[in-house]
Amino acid sequence: MNNRDLWRRIPSLDGGKFNPAALISVVNDLHAQGEAQGTTIVQSWARGVDQGADSDQDGTVAIGRLHLIIRLLWSPAPPHHFWPMLQMGRPDVNVPPPDTHWPLSPLVVSDDWPFLLVGGYRLGGALAAATPTIQRLLEMARWRDRQLNPESEPLAAADVLIHSVPWQTHISTTQQEQVERMVREQAGRAMADSTMG
Repeated sequence: MNNRDLWRRIPSLDGGKFNPAALISVVNDLHAQGEAQGTTIVQSWARGVDQGADSDQDGTVAIGRLHLIIRLLWSPAPPHHFWPMLQMGRPDVNVPPPDTHWPLSPLVVSDDWPFLLVGGYRLGGALAAATPTIQRLLEMARWRDRQLNPESEPLAAADVLIHSVPWQTHISTTQQEQVERMVREQAGRAMADSTMG
């Protein structure tokens, strides 16, 4: 599979359509190519975003896809413990910035299943260029030491997340029902996704 096809398989930063299995598949395919090649591919995607090479996606959608890959293919290297907050505008769900409980926020991982807690972002102001943004993130990161390998069904992993203390603490009571429904729908998409079979 070529890198262009791999790029098109990355889900967008849209919790209403997000598929955890699709993101795992891309992350693991990149991981299998090794750190040097994986880094080169992601950097080339960032340059393509800045050059408007993806005619099927606007810049907001495209850079959002890069952020999803970065958050799962690398992790923050000490002294950093979590990723910086996404500079993508205003999210539709009041999730907190990344912290030690949810270092990848707005992605949250439960048994290696990534779930997206926001439906989307409303852009405010100009969008930062992808290449320098991604380069800054890579400078504070280390390559993931293993591929994602969920051992539970995605619906079971979603249940663990939804009943966790951080969930009760971080998701406002007025939005918990909305976000729970969205996460369960993401788990359902992962269950049906043949890419994990």
